[in-house]
Amino acid sequence: MTLILAILGAGGSFVASTTTPLTNAVRWGLTIIVISTVMIGLVYTLFRSRARQTTRALRVRCEEALGFHPPGTYLEGQTLYGEELRKYPARGAWLNLIYALVLAVGVGFLVVIWSN
Repeated sequence: MTLILAILGAGGSFVASTTTPLTNAVRWGLTIIVISTVMIGLVYTLFRSRARQTTRALRVRCEEALGFHPPGTYLEGQTLYGEELRKYPARGAWLNLIYALVLAVGVGFLVVIWSN
């Protein structure tokens, strides 16, 4: 993901620094590249997010199978893991902000392309 953002950022900087105006054919070509790259980034982020949630859910299931959550299994009258850790798969929603970042970088690059 970082590589995709770096490519779009470097491309935007390069296009912004050129003194020769871009032809319409070049603009359309770059637009197709930017849209394709952004779509790859969004799909990658979607699959990564799903994999993260599935892995976290599997971890909680393994912890439950090992008896980490019921009281008294490992500690007298206490749980080894608190109830809040059962909600672990749903945590980390802030990681989904990468969707907005990918879109923002792509839109920024398109603005640079079409305003040059």
